Amino acid sequence: MDYATTLEVVRRAEGFHEAFDQARRNARFDGLASARKEACEGLTPEAIALFRALTTLAVLTARPDLSEHFLDGNLSNCR
Repeated sequence: MDYATTLEVVRRAEGFHEAFDQARRNARFDGLASARKEACEGLTPEAIALFRALTTLAVLTARPDLSEHFLDGNLSNCR
């Protein structure tokens, strides 16, 4: 996957992390499935797989700084 696509996936994953945090604060998780589906629109299967890996429940609750890991070249540490 190229740099621009990976960066876009990280950006979308961070947005989903924010949506998850908001849902958790409000104790309303009913919109997360549609938010996740919307975040994956237009991505390649490989990019969707990366997005899913960066937005698992374990990663969402650990809340790593995805941008920092991306810049360091260590996205695999987030999974």
